[in-house]
Amino acid sequence: MAGIYSKIPAGSFIPLPTSCHGNIIGRRGGIRGGQNLSSGTRYQSPVRREKTMETMIGKVIHYYPKIGVAAVIMEDHIANGDRIHIRGPHDDVHQPVTSMEIEHIPIKEADKGQDVGIKVIERVHEGDAVFREI
Repeated sequence: MAGIYSKIPAGSFIPLPTSCHGNIIGRRGGIRGGQNLSSGTRYQSPVRREKTMETMIGKVIHYYPKIGVAAVIMEDHIANGDRIHIRGPHDDVHQPVTSMEIEHIPIKEADKGQDVGIKVIERVHEGDAVFREI
């Protein structure tokens, strides 16, 4: 099988075509500059947060976009003023608890097993985990 590479001596450097940003052009070009995303490399966000201790306190079971409220089934105690972290495949929200309700009645704290509405500052999704930052 004779091709264009048959005339190049073995061990020679062949430059790959690149875009103006230095990314390799081709099927695996994309945002990672030719790296295969499944090869174990992880994209790191440029924003670095301090590492904090967290305990899981619940899971988001529904999000109401018009009023910006997440329905959370509680697995531990939470109170107004606690800092929470809501994390999922699409979300990473850090905020203090400013407003909680059960059946449209404002409450100051909630315990395990209660279905609570928590006002959130960003969109969250069903199945996201809710942690209390310590």
